[in-house]
Amino acid sequence: MIKAACIYPLKIVDIMWRGPIACRATSSRKEWPKPVKITTGQNCIAGTMKPASSTPKAPPPKTAAFWEIVNSGQSTEASELADLLDYVDAPFGPPAVVTIEQLIATAAEDGTGNRFDEVFTWLQDRRSRRSIPHRLNKCGYAPVRNEADINDGQWRVGGRRVTIYGRKDLPLKDRIDAAQALVADAFQAERRARTMRKLNPGP
Repeated sequence: MIKAACIYPLKIVDIMWRGPIACRATSSRKEWPKPVKITTGQNCIAGTMKPASSTPKAPPPKTAAFWEIVNSGQSTEASELADLLDYVDAPFGPPAVVTIEQLIATAAEDGTGNRFDEVFTWLQDRRSRRSIPHRLNKCGYAPVRNEADINDGQWRVGGRRVTIYGRKDLPLKDRIDAAQALVADAFQAERRARTMRKLNPGP
């Protein structure tokens, strides 16, 4: 294998010839081996260009080992969050819409035991506030914007401005309808609680 440099006008390219080259005088340029440009990710075999077995910028194949590495990198909170979403409206499956406050309240229920202790602590940690939307997005939930709110698109639930997350597999109209129903239910629950406090005032 002989490697040489062929200088063309305004650029230099690497060329390679395979096999012995007879050193003889010739007046015909056609007898000289044809220069072949060597590019990244390609092999030069017998004067022809043969694509390499893989493209340099192609993603790695998603083999069983690949998914094993991906799954090992998932945190406990991520898997517990997915289980918690399934538990919110059990046995009916993941809810159409949900708030972080709902998730915290569900994780703290007596019937759950210690099942959601880690995700409960993680949801309450203020340092997790920026990562929660990202984790919910991986679980199939995205914020549902309140178009009536000109500031940040939040909803008023239980006397507080909160973000409502909806299932991404549902049509946008269904997510908005579910968010409005959640707000209405919370408002009715708040009214009932105020009525009960008036009827049964504390000492």
